[in-house]
Amino acid sequence: MPVLIVEDRIPDVDKARVLLAHAGVEKVKVLRRVSLAIEFLEQVVAGEEPRPRGILLDLLLEPENGFEVLRFYHAHPELKDIPVVVWTQVAGQTDRLIAHWLGAKKYLTKNTGEPSMINHLQEVFNSRGVGTAHP
Repeated sequence: MPVLIVEDRIPDVDKARVLLAHAGVEKVKVLRRVSLAIEFLEQVVAGEEPRPRGILLDLLLEPENGFEVLRFYHAHPELKDIPVVVWTQVAGQTDRLIAHWLGAKKYLTKNTGEPSMINHLQEVFNSRGVGTAHP
């Protein structure tokens, strides 16, 4: 199962791929627009697309906002077993609290050091049972 990367900047997509590979995640699916990410998640809910292993989500996508993805995720309980890691330039406490309230498992800034980032990604995306339904 791939990890879904929702990120509009190609250099950040490339960095995310490298970090995820170091964390043991080889397969990724990249969507560079919020609307495409929501459309994909709608297809997951409908059973038309396989569930991703997790979601790595930027909040500052042009012209959209990653919180829209989190709001969709929060509104669909059938997605709750898919872990979301927010990875963004936004370091504000309010954004962090909102992201966690909407279901994000981790909130990491893009200036998080690589070893720490890799550890966080391993913790979230390589946990036992990730991406599977829990009884």
